[in-house]
Amino acid sequence: MEAAVKQCSVDRKCCEIQEKQFLIENDRILDKIISQEIMNIVLNSSVIIYDSKKKSEDSVDTGNKCLELEAELVKKNNVDNELSK
Repeated sequence: MEAAVKQCSVDRKCCEIQEKQFLIENDRILDKIISQEIMNIVLNSSVIIYDSKKKSEDSVDTGNKCLELEAELVKKNNVDNELSK
């Protein structure tokens, strides 16, 4: 009987150790997942920032092209006005 009690105690300790090992492994996996999620957020943010910057640069380029075309149109209108006098 005493041996059975000791064996039960040993089995219980083994179960407790195994449970702690599972909890430690679970925490490790959660840490890994959180780290990966943080990296995904950083990378996605970098892409969004790059796209936004590129669109801003494209907008400035388009605005500059419009100004050039407007200046060219004004010059042509001035030439036409001079010729029509």
